[in-house]
Amino acid sequence: NTGHAALDIGVQNTAMGDAVNLAFRLEDQSKVLGKNVILSEYSYQHIPNPVWDDHKTQIYVKGKKDPIPIVSVDFADVEKYLKINSL
Repeated sequence: NTGHAALDIGVQNTAMGDAVNLAFRLEDQSKVLGKNVILSEYSYQHIPNPVWDDHKTQIYVKGKKDPIPIVSVDFADVEKYLKINSL
C-alpha cells in the first residue's frame, strides 16, 4: 500500500495511520487469496502495466465500508513485470 504514515522515532519505531492499517489488512488477505503480493490501487497506479490488468479485483477489508481495488499476483507475475520493464 502507498500513503501517509506517522512514525514514532523511539524504541519501538512504530508506523501508524490509515495507510499502515490498510497495508496490514492487505497482507492478511494475501494468505486468504493464496497470492504472494497484493497491491492496493494507491500503489499499482504508480506502476501501471498491462500485466496487472488480468489480476485486478476488489476486496472488502475490516475497517473499510467500500471495497478496496487491488491487484493480486504471484512472484512469477512480478518477475514478468520486471522483465518487460527492464528491456
